[in-house]
Amino acid sequence: MQIAEQSNESAVNLFKTPSSSLLSFIGGLDISYRKDDNNACVALVVISYPELKLVYESCFMVEVTKPYIPGFLAFREVEFFMKTVNELKANSSEYFPQVILVDGNGILHPKMFGLASHLGVLLDIPCIGVAKSLHFVDGLQRDVSYRQKVESLNKAGDYFYLLGTTGNILGAALKTCKAAKNPVFVSQGHRCSLESAIAVVKLCSIYRVPEPTRLADIQSRKFLQQEIHTTSSCKPNTTR
Repeated sequence: MQIAEQSNESAVNLFKTPSSSLLSFIGGLDISYRKDDNNACVALVVISYPELKLVYESCFMVEVTKPYIPGFLAFREVEFFMKTVNELKANSSEYFPQVILVDGNGILHPKMFGLASHLGVLLDIPCIGVAKSLHFVDGLQRDVSYRQKVESLNKAGDYFYLLGTTGNILGAALKTCKAAKNPVFVSQGHRCSLESAIAVVKLCSIYRVPEPTRLADIQSRKFLQQEIHTTSSCKPNTTR
């Protein structure tokens, strides 16, 4: 097992956009479904780095018409994520993030092309997959060896690679904070190495789930609780 540690300074240097600009804004995307129908709330948030403060948020209701097929989640959700990211770029470009975290997977996927990869390729922006549950692909399983590795993650920032039976490194199980009993599963989506993806997730984590996707989840769930018509939406909001 390999456990690695990196300082905040080295982590920032690991992640570079094509223009080599340093990290200043990080986006997070999530979608929450209503239990009784096909309506869902799409949420995009942007936080500042290093403050980790919310600077932009947008959420809106959608009707999801495509069925859920295991391994093809991106085809169900990616159009909604593209819409909200493009609106951010058009209307509040000053908050456009250097990287977006997606509640899902990148290459940790049966086809090595999950939601974070799909979205990143379509938008041509760096994307990182951060999943709360392990995707059992390429021989990955929650066996004795896996549990021993998880138990060896002692402090925030410790991680081990997820090595498939084909020899491919599909991602990493990362302990994001000391209180977290379970790791999150980080995989590169697009225009980002695994090491850079791990570094970015470490930099924006306070709790188990990194702030961008944690806040996107909170905002989408709050929005769902409101008694609104499915075609209604909240206007994008900047908070600074």
